[in-house]
Amino acid sequence: MNEQPAKLEVDGEPIFLKRRVIPSDQREGVLQALEKMKRVGVITRVTSITWATPIAIAIKSDGRTPRICGDYRLILNPRLRKSAATTMEPEDIIKAFHGSTCFSKIDLTDTYLQIPLAPACRQSTTINTPWGLYQYNFLPFGLHTSSGIFQAAIDEVIRGLDGVLAYHDVIVFGTTKAENDDRLLKLLERFAQKNVLIRASKYMFSSPEFEFLGFTMNAKGYRPDPSRFRPLTELE
Repeated sequence: MNEQPAKLEVDGEPIFLKRRVIPSDQREGVLQALEKMKRVGVITRVTSITWATPIAIAIKSDGRTPRICGDYRLILNPRLRKSAATTMEPEDIIKAFHGSTCFSKIDLTDTYLQIPLAPACRQSTTINTPWGLYQYNFLPFGLHTSSGIFQAAIDEVIRGLDGVLAYHDVIVFGTTKAENDDRLLKLLERFAQKNVLIRASKYMFSSPEFEFLGFTMNAKGYRPDPSRFRPLTELE
């Protein structure tokens, strides 16, 4: 995605922390996830290193696949200089949708992991696992600067495209279906040029309404998403 690799500015001396014990019922899934990350080039096995942090494990939205990242709260985040990132306020984004009647929404694959990390910065991202040490070649999850770096990168990708905004997902909007479809096609062409990977299983094309930050957006404006209140209504 990025033509220029992302850089991390770290203050202080390196710290090496020991690995954590992985629960037995998670070990196989975590090992498979690590092997896949190594196979596709996201991480590289290293042996002699001065930085290391244990891993943190979360489950992806499919409810099965583990997402692995370093527990950077311990050593890296406190020493990492915050990067300046400009993002639109949700209120301004909602105003930008005014007059639109057709919407598309695209989810990106492994967002941060599409951004290469500068070689000089990779050592500080090293994770310590029961199967050895691995450093990241791409921007990892878990860094407090990752969201800002990603936002700047995706904003640069979509720069100059009408009716396209990036806020968690990439949203395309138009006053007509034809306009929306034309803008969507231009976005997909830009993604192909910039090698941006999208999640084929999670998208929405040319819909009269969509969900955004707890609201249902359509040509009439926006209203609270009814599903957010379902637990309350079920209590009655």
